[in-house]
Amino acid sequence: METLRQLPLFSTIDTDDLAQWLHAVPHRREVFRKGALIVRQDEPCRSVYCLTRGSTRMEMGEEGRGLTIDRLDAPDILASAFIFASENRFPVSVFAETECTLWIIGREAFFDFMLTHPAVMRHFVRDISDRSQFLSRKLRSFALKSLRDRFLEILRRCGRIDSVSRTARLLGVQRPSLSRLLADLLAEGIIDRTAEGGFVMNDK
Repeated sequence: METLRQLPLFSTIDTDDLAQWLHAVPHRREVFRKGALIVRQDEPCRSVYCLTRGSTRMEMGEEGRGLTIDRLDAPDILASAFIFASENRFPVSVFAETECTLWIIGREAFFDFMLTHPAVMRHFVRDISDRSQFLSRKLRSFALKSLRDRFLEILRRCGRIDSVSRTARLLGVQRPSLSRLLADLLAEGIIDRTAEGGFVMNDK
């Protein structure tokens, strides 16, 4: 229970009350080894995923070949903004960067718990609001940049790009536009092509 109480969400709840509630509702505690897939992109989000130990990596695209979008360290909640959404599916695949421990709690039981514990509801709403604010700033900053700057930012963050089509979709541009940019960057020596046909930064 003490690991769960590390989350701001449950920090004000008495340990015995938390244990009594969990005993009566659907939940499970899972440990994921490093590199394991925790949830798959587009998988239904029907539970609250509480990360109490370890670090995770969020990827968009095909499993193992997607673009790294963000990272999340314990203690935190996975995809809090999507748990009660009308289209409640995970927008990304989540992988364990290190060995991770998650408590997975049924969302309806969690909703009922929030109704009787206003402090938990306040923390949950604040978490959603903070994430929305963060994404809004990130999108605004991203939208103001040129395609060149946006692509290079993604390449630096991900380390490599394996799919031009998938990257074009992520950037919201047509594949030919991105292909022309890649040709320019290759000619300028800013990026290199990998043996597999992907792209990396030229650090020389």
